[in-house]
Amino acid sequence: MKNLNQLSKCYWHILIIILVYGFHPAYSQAPDHIDTAKVAGVPFISYNRSYGGILGGFASLYFPINRKDTVSPASNTGVAGIYATNGSWFVVGYAMIYFHQDRYRTVGAFGTGDQKFQFFSENYPPTGAFIHYSTMLDFGYGEQLVRTVGRLYTGIDFIYYRVKTEYDTGTGDNAARQYVALGIPLTFDTRNNVMNPESGWYANARFNRFDAAFGSSTEYTKLDLDASRYISRKGGVVWAYKVSLSTALGSVPFGAQTIVGGRVIRGYSTGEYRGDQVYAAQAEYRWNFYKKWGSVFFAGVATPVNKGENWSPDSLLPSAGAGIRYMMIPDIRLNVGFDAAVGKGDFGLYFRIGEAF
Repeated sequence: MKNLNQLSKCYWHILIIILVYGFHPAYSQAPDHIDTAKVAGVPFISYNRSYGGILGGFASLYFPINRKDTVSPASNTGVAGIYATNGSWFVVGYAMIYFHQDRYRTVGAFGTGDQKFQFFSENYPPTGAFIHYSTMLDFGYGEQLVRTVGRLYTGIDFIYYRVKTEYDTGTGDNAARQYVALGIPLTFDTRNNVMNPESGWYANARFNRFDAAFGSSTEYTKLDLDASRYISRKGGVVWAYKVSLSTALGSVPFGAQTIVGGRVIRGYSTGEYRGDQVYAAQAEYRWNFYKKWGSVFFAGVATPVNKGENWSPDSLLPSAGAGIRYMMIPDIRLNVGFDAAVGKGDFGLYFRIGEAF
């Protein structure tokens, strides 16, 4: 049970929740520039097997840093919050700033909450079972990117989170711990729109080192890679593809493993599948079938891999689903929508602002 106390997964799971609901940094060349500020606010309701019913909402302000700068996408800042019937709650503030002809991009997020979740243990009891826990969490994230060559960006990022966890089993050390990392982000972006791309590439590499020198309770390295491709077709159709890899390097604590679900691939919500490495691929068919209304159909597969374990085809986790979209702010092509997905013995329902990737 000692490793179970190293709950860096809480930070990553909270970020997954944020990303699922659309509060993710998205970069492009425009044409998503706006001349005047616009406000968007949406309440939402959802459900999954881990959290039960989910109620929440977000309010966001989209604005230009400089009206004469027609290259930079619209910046935005806002707040979001959710409450789940299992007692979980989160409050998040965020900002994504694009300026100086899209040469600089600044991202920040902070929040607090109480996460009631679970993990699957094959050895407790001997037949295997889910172990439930509750984690109080405070976190902060900052990222500064600078365009270097063409559409390639690099810079620095900072991660901080503090967790205090209690298990329903009554075992384990529930002392509060903090995790701190510095990282090097890389982004290559030729998309034609921030919120709703129809063409181009979007690739990311995030290399973060959690180290005692920064004040981290645990030392390890986290590497996240992903690449997406968008192809426009006639009749309001867009094909979107994404491949991704998330891995923790070195002596990997339980909490640094990647959970299959949320941003990795839709259709998994219980936290049963996780690994030191998780590979995923997905494809999506997007169809704007009537004015501001659209639909999506998607499928994908993920597989977790753990050090010292043999991989087999049984580890493949398929997923498929569909969703509906409504374009809330046409000037920047901002969609809101709802997705439903099924996986291997699991399912997920997702309200979202913006696209899944």
